[in-house]
Amino acid sequence: MPFISLKTNLPLNRQEILDLKTLFGQAIEAVPGKTEQELLVVIEPETAMYLRGKEDPLALVNVSVFNNPKRLGYADLARLISLAVQKVLNIPVAHTYIEFHAITSWSVAGYYMEDNDDADS
Repeated sequence: MPFISLKTNLPLNRQEILDLKTLFGQAIEAVPGKTEQELLVVIEPETAMYLRGKEDPLALVNVSVFNNPKRLGYADLARLISLAVQKVLNIPVAHTYIEFHAITSWSVAGYYMEDNDDADS
C-alpha cells in the first residue's frame, strides 16, 4: 500500500483537496503495480512552515511505498507530484519538497505484512 502525505502552509478549499487527491491517485501509477485503489492520501493545510526563514507558499510531501526495493518509478512520481502541487496550489516546483520512504513492513486491521524482497534492498 502506498501513502502520500502533503503538508502546506496554504489554506485549501474542498475542491483543491479533491483535485490533489485525484492527481496523486493518477501519479502513483508511475510506480509499477501501484494504483489509486490502494493509495492512502493525507492532506494537511495551514501548517506552520518556513523555508529560508520565510513563509512563502511551500509543500512538503512524504511518499511511502511498500515492496519496491529498487524504487522503480520514483523519478516520474516525483515529477508528477510536483506538477500536481504547482497546478492546483500554484506552488513553484522549487518549493515542493518530496521525501520517499521504503516500507518493508506494515499492518492494517491487525494483519501484518512484510516485504519478502528485503534482502535485495
